Amino acid sequence: MTVITRLLKKNIFKDFLSVSFIQGLNYLVPLLLMPYVVRRLGPEYFGLASFSQSFVLYFTLIVNYGFDLSATREVAKATGNVKRQGQIFNEILQVKTFLFVISSILFLIVMALTPKLKEHAQLHIVSYLINIGAVLFPMWFFQGINQLKMATIFNFSAKVLMALLVILFVHNASDYVNYNGALSLAQILLGISSFIYVYKKYTIKLYWIGWLKIRVILKQGFSLFLSMIVINFYTTTNIVLLGFLSNNTATGYFAGTAKVIAVVMTVMLMPLSYILYPKIAHTLHHDKEAGIELLQKTIWIAFGIGLIMSLGVLIFSKWIIIILFGQSFLPAQTTLIIMSALPFLIALSNAFGIQGMLNFKMDKAFLKITSLGAILCVVVNLFVIPIYNQNGAAFAWLFTECFITGAAIFYIKKVLPTIFDFKILKNLIHV
Repeated sequence: MTVITRLLKKNIFKDFLSVSFIQGLNYLVPLLLMPYVVRRLGPEYFGLASFSQSFVLYFTLIVNYGFDLSATREVAKATGNVKRQGQIFNEILQVKTFLFVISSILFLIVMALTPKLKEHAQLHIVSYLINIGAVLFPMWFFQGINQLKMATIFNFSAKVLMALLVILFVHNASDYVNYNGALSLAQILLGISSFIYVYKKYTIKLYWIGWLKIRVILKQGFSLFLSMIVINFYTTTNIVLLGFLSNNTATGYFAGTAKVIAVVMTVMLMPLSYILYPKIAHTLHHDKEAGIELLQKTIWIAFGIGLIMSLGVLIFSKWIIIILFGQSFLPAQTTLIIMSALPFLIALSNAFGIQGMLNFKMDKAFLKITSLGAILCVVVNLFVIPIYNQNGAAFAWLFTECFITGAAIFYIKKVLPTIFDFKILKNLIHV
C-alpha cells in the first residue's frame, strides 16, 4: 500500500488537494501578474513598492491583532447561536476600527520622524490604505462558520480586480504608486463587499459595545497578538531592513525571490498544516500513542515534501527567475539558490514547532524560540546586508530558520526522545 493510498483512505490527501486548490487559486492571479509588474516597474521600483508593502504590514498586524485565530475560535464555539455570532462580529469590528485609528496615528508619527519614509510619503500613504480592507474583511468570521468557499470567492474576485487595475494603470516605472494603489483599492472593495454580504445574510446588528468591552477583548487577545507579531517579524523584516540599509534594486531582487518561496510554501505546506494540526490535536486528546504516531508520520511527510520542493527550486532557479521576472532579474538567482533550502527547513520547523510543540502545549517554549529567532534575524541582517545586500538578507533568513528548526527539534526530543522513528518511515513507503 503506497503513501498516497493510505492518505486517500483517511481523506487526508483529498482534503490536502482541496485546500491546495483554494490556496493556489488565491495565489494564481498574483503569480501570473508578477512577470508583467516586474517588467514594467523594473527591479528598483518593484523593490521600492515591495518595501512599502512590508513596512505597512506591521500596522496591518496591529489591526488584525491575531483575530484570524482568536475570533475564529470564538465564532466556531458559538455554532448554532446566531445571536452570539452576531455579537462577536460586532465586537471584533469595533475593536479593529479602534486599532486602525491607533495604528494610523503611529503610522503618521513614524512617517514624520523618518526622512527615508517622508521621501516617498505618497507611496506609503497609498499602501497604508489597504488596512481599511483589513478592518472590514471578516475572514475570521468565514473561517468560524466554516464558509471558506465564500471567502475564496471574495478573495479571488478581489485579486482579479487588482490584476485589471494593475494592467490599466501600471505601464512603466513611474507608475509604482499606482501598483500599490491597485492592491489597496482591491482590498478595500473586498472588505466593503464581504462586510455587506455578512451584515445582510446574518442580520448583524451594530451597536456600541463600550470602552470597557474593547479593553477586555484587547487584554484577552494580547498574548496571541504578541505571538503573531513575533512570527511575522522575522519573516517580513528582511525587506524592511534591506530598504533602509541597502538600495531599492537589492530590495526588489529579494522581494521577488521571497514571493517565489511564499507561493511554494503556501500552496504546498500551509494546506498540510491546516489539515494535520487539528487531526493531531484530536488524536492526542483521545489516544496519546496514536497521536504521537500521527505526529511522527507528519514529520516524515513534511521531510519528503520539503526536500522535493527545495530541490525543485534549487535545480530550476535560473528558469524560475527568467520566466517570472525576466533577464534583468538574473542577479537574484544567487539569492534564490540561498533561499532554496527554506521550504525544507520551514516544513520541518512547522512539523516540530506548530504540529508538535503547540499540540503538546509547549506554547511558552515556542514563543521563546520564535522571539529569539526574531532577534537573531535582525542582528544578522544588520551585519550582512551592508556587505552582501539581498544575498545577505537571504542568508539571515536561512540562518534564522536553521536556528528555529534546530531549537524545535531539541525541545520535542526532550518530551519524545523517539520522535525520529524509522519504522514509521518504512511503513509509509512500504508498498
